[in-house]
Amino acid sequence: MAKKARRSKARKTRPGPVVAESSAAPQPAAASDPGAADSSEPAGTTAQDADLHLRQSIEFTRQGQHDEALDATRRAVEADQDRPALWARLGQLLIRAGRLEEAEAALRKAIATAPDTARLHADLGLVLERRGEFGEALQAATRAAELDPDAALFRLRRSQLLARSGDVAAAAGEAERAVALQPQNAAFRAHLGRLLAQCGRLEAAEAAIRAAIAMTQDSARLQLDLSHVLERRGDAAGALLAASRAVELEPHAAPFRLRHSVLLARSGDVETGLAEAAHAVALQPENAGLHGHLGRMLAQSGQLDAAEDAMRKAVTVAPDDARNHAGLSHILERRGDHAGALHAASRAAELDPQGVHFLRRRDQLLARQRE
Repeated sequence: MAKKARRSKARKTRPGPVVAESSAAPQPAAASDPGAADSSEPAGTTAQDADLHLRQSIEFTRQGQHDEALDATRRAVEADQDRPALWARLGQLLIRAGRLEEAEAALRKAIATAPDTARLHADLGLVLERRGEFGEALQAATRAAELDPDAALFRLRRSQLLARSGDVAAAAGEAERAVALQPQNAAFRAHLGRLLAQCGRLEAAEAAIRAAIAMTQDSARLQLDLSHVLERRGDAAGALLAASRAVELEPHAAPFRLRHSVLLARSGDVETGLAEAAHAVALQPENAGLHGHLGRMLAQSGQLDAAEDAMRKAVTVAPDDARNHAGLSHILERRGDHAGALHAASRAAELDPQGVHFLRRRDQLLARQRE
């Protein structure tokens, strides 16, 4: 009777989804579910109450009621604080809710009782990364990969954190191991290709990216990556073709239009490059870099009025970017406005006093003014 009274009281405190009560032990969930009930728990009121709240939490999650799922998981943990799977589920739900400090505490509780569970260390690494603790995040990801060396996802996470730490060579090696474990995973191959490109292994980078493209039935992002690799390999025509394909696949993506514009200009097709630059600006009118690129292209084609307008827009959008002021200085000088050119060059030097080229530009204009 006391057992039934406690269950009734719990349901009145926080209504949950309808769960059939049974004296039989609940069936365990899939092994991949860290919140699965452990049927090896000793029979008793505490374990059974925890199982009931856990089933409620899972049902709430299926219904998209994430706050209720989190509350039910808390009740499960309160009922049975010695089960790491419950702490793990609590940590994952807290991650989803963006409550990272609490998520870290829950995951550390789980690790304290199940220190050899790779998934727990991987989840902790994710939390630490989001909290800005990159060194500790890498340690957690490394531990996950040590505990489950055949888990490609853990290898990928470690690779990402190694790259973020600046150790690109080690990151590429870990990415290669991830690809070896899951050779049909296009995202893994794409990640590997980008790292190989950073390492200067351009032939291998091209192969990895082309393999990823073949697996995904084409991707604008991958075509853009391929374009950069081909350009570095000296294949200007191939780079332009890949950039064109990226634009075809995602015509409303301004970065792809910008890349296409740059390569068109380098190929000598300035008119089409200008049209692409203007299209990119229309797609992202608050992007100072796009206005600056358009301004430089207009200046190259001799359209100085339009070039000045575009560069002034870049300065308006990003007034603290020295490059925009420097670009405006060059245009104004060509238009004969030497005072304006000096003012813009001086502003660029003020914004970036470590930029030698900005200082040199200002000093050159000052010297001309004194002549």
